[in-house]
Amino acid sequence: MVVNASPVILGIGTALPERVITNEELSARFKDEKFKSFLEVAGIRERRAISTEQSAGDLAALAADALLDSVAIDRDEIDAVIYRTQTPEYRIPATACLMQRRLGLSQRAMTFDMTQGCGSFIPEFATSSSLLGSGISRVVLAIHSDAFSQIINPLDRELAPIHGDGAVAVLYRQGSETTGAKIDWFEFGVDGKHAEHIIIPEGMSRRPLRPESLIEETFENGSTRSPSQLKMNGAAVFHFVVHTIPKFLKEACASHNTPLDEYDLVLFHQANKMMVSMLYGMLKIPKEKQFYFLEETGNMSGATLPFALSEALKAGRISAGARVLLCGFGAGLSWGAVSLTWQSSPCVLPETAILKRQ
Repeated sequence: MVVNASPVILGIGTALPERVITNEELSARFKDEKFKSFLEVAGIRERRAISTEQSAGDLAALAADALLDSVAIDRDEIDAVIYRTQTPEYRIPATACLMQRRLGLSQRAMTFDMTQGCGSFIPEFATSSSLLGSGISRVVLAIHSDAFSQIINPLDRELAPIHGDGAVAVLYRQGSETTGAKIDWFEFGVDGKHAEHIIIPEGMSRRPLRPESLIEETFENGSTRSPSQLKMNGAAVFHFVVHTIPKFLKEACASHNTPLDEYDLVLFHQANKMMVSMLYGMLKIPKEKQFYFLEETGNMSGATLPFALSEALKAGRISAGARVLLCGFGAGLSWGAVSLTWQSSPCVLPETAILKRQ
């Protein structure tokens, strides 16, 4: 869909936990050569995890405070807060409401949560742009924060090595034809019939929490988890990504007359290095237009893509006039992309804040 909007991204704040889980620690946990090979293919050297007494909300507030303390805008001007997470503070109320209080924002702000998974940055970007473009909001704060260490069994061989905890806060303002990130188009997709490939089977209204939900089971592949913890069919998800995303992007670019070779940078959700590298290869994206940021953080769910965008900006990979293509995908199964032209507006990028362990 074509969008006539140019939201200004005033800044992007990021936060990580202090605790580092190294490959050496994981190798000691999963003692076999096959697992070491898996770590090499994943391309992740370290991932971060919060302490038991902490939450994704602590990371979120840290990222948002670091950003809001760095931008030239009053907190009272923020009139919408979007909080994207799969590890909320509570089932009720929405964590966005708690962020309003915790960050000292205006009581006039509209607040709501989004529960979309790894691909959530694209629908959040679209929602924020729509709020600004329609005039409903003038300044939007969008926070992406997840602590998957709380919902993944530490003995899950497929998930524990891949995922890390982290948060990103993005501050948007209404722009103009010559300022902001000029959006060319958004495209989305979803295939709900395969939603069971990334799922927490029990603990909500379809299958409420029961004593048996907490009982761990070890499966044939050596992974251990309970029905109340995250479950992923890695082979099925990999098949979905490599068979869906390249075709989706080729068709989206063709329908909007924006050939892939016109982009200066193509950013994917950083699921794991093998998957991202395969996508770049299938789409024939040259190395100078690729960007990786997962070696020291792992897959941080919905925070991963905006975190990578922030790091690409810090590295000078995006300059005024650059054409950028962002693509996210994950639970649902869902996917989406946004094509934009990065214009001349300054973007504040504070140093990544570190949540001290407790």
